[in-house]
Formats: sequence, C-alpha cells, structure tokens
Amino acid sequence: MDNVIRFPATYRKDTPKEYHGNPFVEALHDMYDIKKYYGLIINLPGFDKTFKNEPAHIRKVKIVELYEYVVPEIEYYELYKTLWRMLFTTYSQRNCFDTMVVGKHYEYLLLKQKMDTVWKSTIGESLLITAPSGFGKTMKIKRVLHSLTQVIDHTEYNGEKFEQAQILWIYIKIPSNAARKSLCHLFLQQVDICVGTTYSTDHNENTRIGTYEATFRTIIETYKLGLLVVDEMQNLSVSKAGGDEEFLNFFSSLAEQWSMGLVLIGTPNTIPILNQTFTASRRFTSGGDKHYDRYQIDDPIWQSLVMTLWRYQYTNTPKTLYKVTNKGREITDQRLFDEIYKMTQGIPFVFTFLFIHAQFIAIDEPKADGTEQLTIKVFRRAYNESSTLIKAAVEDMRLTNGKNYTDLMGAAQYEASSARTKLLVNIEALIEKKSLPPKTLTELRKMVADLEEKYVLNEKEQKIIDAAKQRLPSKSHGTSNIVIDGECEEVKS
Repeated sequence: MDNVIRFPATYRKDTPKEYHGNPFVEALHDMYDIKKYYGLIINLPGFDKTFKNEPAHIRKVKIVELYEYVVPEIEYYELYKTLWRMLFTTYSQRNCFDTMVVGKHYEYLLLKQKMDTVWKSTIGESLLITAPSGFGKTMKIKRVLHSLTQVIDHTEYNGEKFEQAQILWIYIKIPSNAARKSLCHLFLQQVDICVGTTYSTDHNENTRIGTYEATFRTIIETYKLGLLVVDEMQNLSVSKAGGDEEFLNFFSSLAEQWSMGLVLIGTPNTIPILNQTFTASRRFTSGGDKHYDRYQIDDPIWQSLVMTLWRYQYTNTPKTLYKVTNKGREITDQRLFDEIYKMTQGIPFVFTFLFIHAQFIAIDEPKADGTEQLTIKVFRRAYNESSTLIKAAVEDMRLTNGKNYTDLMGAAQYEASSARTKLLVNIEALIEKKSLPPKTLTELRKMVADLEEKYVLNEKEQKIIDAAKQRLPSKSHGTSNIVIDGECEEVKS
C-alpha cells in the first residue's frame, strides 16, 4: 500500500444538519480556501544559488527535477472544487447509520423513504476533462486527487465500533490496446494497493466481464468508492473488445447504477466518441465538462508559468527575462519571451523540455569568455536539435494549427457549433447549384478553407468538402520552400 495517502477518520460536526449521522460525509476534509490550497499543491523547492558552482553533471541532475515542479494556478483550484463537490454528493447518498428509520407500521412513510433512497441511488455525477497532449492534464488531475486524500480509515463512530476503509478515489489509465478486461484488471490492482486485498490475483484472463462487474459492485459498496478517474480516454478509439459503445455503456453503468462519481480525461479527440449520441454526452457531463487549450502568449497563466520556472537556472550566468515591480512581475526581454512562445506554442511540457535542454547546451558549450547563458541562439539550438519529434509537432501547430496532430488540437475544433453548422449548410447550398459565378466560387473556397482549418471533420462532413472541391477550379501553386526562421544563427539581444 505504498504511495497511498491515507488518514484515520476524524469527524466534522459543522456540516449541515441533514448530513449529520453520515460518517462518510463527516470524514471528508473541509474545502480549503484558495490561499491554503495553493500552499498545499505547490511543488517549487527553494532555489539554491550555490548549485551554479557545482560540476556540470550534478547541475544537470538538478535541472531535470523541473519536470516534477508544480506551479499553482486557478485551474487547479477550480478542478479541486469540482471534485470535492462530486465526492460530497456521492457520499451524501450513502449512509450505513440510518438514523431516520421509521417503524414498519407507518407504511406510507416507509414507502416514501424507500422511494427517495432508490431515487437518489441512481444519481452519479460525471465530469469530462480534455486538453491537448503536453498540457499537463495528468499531472494536474493527480495533484488535485492527492490533495483530497485517497483512503480514510474508520475505526469508531459515535462510540460504536466501525471498522471501514473508505476509498475516496481510484485512478486508472486506459492502455493503447484497451480492452474491458484489461481495464477491469487495472481497477482491481489499484483497489488492492489501497486496501491490501487480492482481487487482481483472484481474477485472470478467463474471468468473464459479468464476474468483473459483480466484483466492481462489491468493491464500490464495501469500500464506499467515491470517484473513479479514467485517463487517456482517446485510446477507446482503438479498443479491441466490444468497441466504443460497449465501453461507454460500461462507464455509464458505473455512474448511474452504482452511485459513484466518474471523471473521464483525454485529449480533445475524445469528444467525437462522446458526441455520437446526446445520451452519451448527457451521461458523461452531468457534473460539467472542462476543456483546456494551449495558452496564448498574452495569457496571464502562461506568463506566470514561464516567469515562475525561469528562476531555476543552473547556468553560471543567469539570463534576465523579467523584473519585479510594485505591480508584480513584468517581462523585460520581450524578444526572448516571444521567441520562447514561438518555439513552444503555449504548451507547458514543451516549454519545460526546451528550458531544460537549453540549459544543457549552455552548460556544455559556454561562450568564449566562459559564461553560460540562455540566449535566443541557445533556445533555437535546443529547439532544432534536442527532439525532432517535438519540433515537428510544434511546427505543425505553428503552421497548420495542429491538423496533422489530432491530440494537439483544441476542443473547439471537434465540437459541434452554430458557426460550423452554418458553414456546412452554406456549402451544401452552393454545391447544389448548377453554376457558380467567380465571386461565389471565391466565397466557396474561403468557406471550405475555414472549415478545414478550424474543425476536425467526420466522414459525412468530409464528403461535403470533397464535393465542394470538385466544383472549384484548380489553383496554380508556385514553388515554396519552408524555412525555419533563425535556424541556429547567432542573434544579438
């Protein structure tokens, strides 16, 4: 049971009266205010300037620790408040100490109570979270989950013996070769880690799905599981067994039949899977949906992220990017800041990656005077030389808005919208006409370009676009060579 955050139950009596006598609600930690929460989730060790004097290999080890740093911002707190509410809602419906039981001779009241109990037990909030690859959604959700505690151990309640392990959440990732059995097995493994059971070894590849589902129900009821968090939902599209629909039905039964909160996480190309029917969209977003996109250069969160990590320079001559004023932090080297954004496109992981590898280059190849500094040239070298795969993805984001990397696109490119529908309707109306004047052809070309640039098209929509292109005259193209501006050249700042 390593790496499981657990605490003995302590019961709060400041909950509203209607929740009194419910140990699962009373044992939940009260919601922190934003200031305390930032102090809880932050993971930014103090910067030790003396490390600049350490040998290069020691400094490089320290630099790599940046991957584990957590910069607190409002998105963490908003997500925390949502998950806390989902937990509270889940446990408000579960109570093994029913202090309101009425005598059986009050049949009307007893029937009313049982009806209300059954009605409540069909409720399970679901939350959908999407963000492009490299945004840090997995780190964000894990950090927030840990702040909620994972297991609460009950031993006594109101003077009565009450031995009960309460599992607040289980987190699992859908593997790329997803099958329902492998997903079930991952769930059982995580339960075993939390409470020391042997569910995962008691089941094997011959276990039927029905048996797994029965075991799930037993676990949820026995350990009062509050939230099931399922990451990498986009892997459903390559599932081996049953297909997407069977997976969706499986998750739906978790949320609706077993009174448990469900959090689904994936890249934006998860959206088309859930948009297949309104029923699926409704079921999996009853608790809301959060769609994070890559940051714009003027986004305060992006600026704060860059400036906060910037202090962790282990070169012998740190580069100044901003200054602190009585109004806060202010960028002073705008050209360098703009160049960093150009090479990262607002993706947090890419910035951290380049910041680390730029320091490696500066340390390994100091200037003639012995100084090691993060100049524009050094960042460009890190961008061009450290990872051809990351560079290719960023270039695609910069030039085509990620058309060739579906996991980097924003949610808006997948979602249905009035603007998208209007474009499709107008295009269909035009291609049905027998002839189109030059001005209308120009408008049609623009609408097709807008639709392809802004959205991911399904099969039916792509057929409309193909038909429209057949109506358009061929357009001559001159030769064009794409040149990466500033390819490793020296740029004086």
